Amino acid sequence: MRQRWVWAVFVIALCGAAAVAACGSNGAAGPPGPSGEAGAPGAMGAQGAPGPAGEAGAPGAPGASALSVLDAGPLVISDLAKHGLDISPIPIAQLDLSGLTPAQIEMVGNGSYIVNAVGDCTGCHTASPDQFLAGGVQFGGPGAPFTVKTRNLTPDPMTGLKLTVDQFINVMRTGADYLTVPGADAGVAAADAGPPGQTLVVMPWVTFRYMSTYDIRSVWWYLRSIPPVSNKIDPDTKTATVAPPPGLPPTALAGTDGDQMNPLPPEVDPMGNPIPDPGNVLRGLAVNRLSDVVMPPADPTQQLLFGRGSYLVSAIADCHGCHSNTGPVPMPFDKTKFLTGGVVFATPPPLQPILRTVRAASANLEGQTRGFFNQSNVQFSTFLTLITEGIHAEDITPDSGPPAHLAFPMPWAVFRNMTLTDLEAVFTYLSQVGSQFGKAGLTGANDPIVPAPALYCNSAADAGAVVACPPSMTCSSASGPGECLPTCATAADCAACQTCPATDAGTATCQAMTGAALAMCVQF
Repeated sequence: MRQRWVWAVFVIALCGAAAVAACGSNGAAGPPGPSGEAGAPGAMGAQGAPGPAGEAGAPGAPGASALSVLDAGPLVISDLAKHGLDISPIPIAQLDLSGLTPAQIEMVGNGSYIVNAVGDCTGCHTASPDQFLAGGVQFGGPGAPFTVKTRNLTPDPMTGLKLTVDQFINVMRTGADYLTVPGADAGVAAADAGPPGQTLVVMPWVTFRYMSTYDIRSVWWYLRSIPPVSNKIDPDTKTATVAPPPGLPPTALAGTDGDQMNPLPPEVDPMGNPIPDPGNVLRGLAVNRLSDVVMPPADPTQQLLFGRGSYLVSAIADCHGCHSNTGPVPMPFDKTKFLTGGVVFATPPPLQPILRTVRAASANLEGQTRGFFNQSNVQFSTFLTLITEGIHAEDITPDSGPPAHLAFPMPWAVFRNMTLTDLEAVFTYLSQVGSQFGKAGLTGANDPIVPAPALYCNSAADAGAVVACPPSMTCSSASGPGECLPTCATAADCAACQTCPATDAGTATCQAMTGAALAMCVQF
């Protein structure tokens, strides 16, 4: 084929040369001819090899989670609200979210976080799945100035929470007891019969009143979404001395809660628009009970954690209510007792064989030498282990045996549901209180030795399994449940609400308090 093509070119060239020779000299060039039509496009070539992968992009900002709710499709809510729904003892499929807007579902999740991770509402209002927040736990009784039962917080129309959101906010801000209104337990609208004449007792509304309005509303929305439980609660029996008429909502930190009358930050501007306070940091700085002596760190990140931690500790978790031994009657704030422990709690009898305690005193958190947060071996990992595992992690050494468990009623199983950042915030605030105030201001008698828990024992053969005391202790009962009695030289050797009798031998066996002495010792 190639040879034929070469010969053809040769012939054409030869003929062309003959023609030129015959015609003589070349004439002038003619005008160019028109362009020919474009040819058809050629076939597509084969795909080239893929290029190298590009660099990974920067991580996106956290904050929003996708949530699928029934037939509503995916919703975008905050990570905190999503976490709140994840930790709810009532699964999301059993929450009544029908007809709620995304903003309301956001509040349901936020409310669950407050109820189930920080506020420990189940500690008093019941946690069992079939009676979740249905109340009925009694406080007080014979000899006490009140007899109350925790309220049914479920949306049962006849026996549950009948308050509007505005009434609920009023309860949380002023302690108003709507169940004392005549006929309040008779029907759905009875709470509108008139203004309450008494305040709630035991319920820590004096702490909750410093919560933001948004957080209080969130709790209400969560309580409206849980399953209704029929459980009628009778009105309280209490005197005006312990339950005076409700006052006004707070606009500043009250004198009974701190040395400084810090104004609470406004939540709306003069035009009625909400004023942002992310994480309630500014509110937390305002409700810092020791703001005259404990200042937030200068570092912005630490200051944020300090403010958030103060809000969680001072407005929701009510650490002061258990760890400050101020007595049963509200008194002006006394910083010398702030978070130094010693409040005695009786373990409910059904829980004693399980928890192995009869009673226990709250821990000293801030004292100079005995406070938890002033111990040289306590760091964030120690605190995190204590909260997440419920053990005295500060007592762990290479030579120590198994650490003791935290005593009732420390709600570590609730607090461990907090986010890691919130646990860090709580640790930051309480550590600053210890270092700035505890080391200098909580010394001597203001840094008390907190007695060990009184341990449960049962020597009865028919108890199923005998619960023996540790070595060197004896059980107070030889025929049934009792408490372990250590040997003692002084009262400091005895457990909570036990005494050390004086003897000539120098040592004795601790004795459990009884009667009026025990009633005075046990505060809850």
